[in-house]
Amino acid sequence: MDSQELKELVGKYRRTFQGKDGEAVLADIRKRCFRDQTTFDNNHGRMGFNEGRRSVLVRIETMISIKPDEVADLPREYNPTKEK
Repeated sequence: MDSQELKELVGKYRRTFQGKDGEAVLADIRKRCFRDQTTFDNNHGRMGFNEGRRSVLVRIETMISIKPDEVADLPREYNPTKEK
């Protein structure tokens, strides 16, 4: 994915979660994906699953919080065009 494609993808994330419907969906995702609670569980498999859910929310929130012109500032895990 090149820089232009990443900018377009950021714009798509932002448009998807704008407006009443997008905000309602994002609020639901936040409730179910451990935004305001711990992912800890004595069962390590369950805890790993919880962390996976949370990582999806973190990606969504990162993508909607950044402006398309700031994609170069994204960490490498979000910006495959960034050199190691």
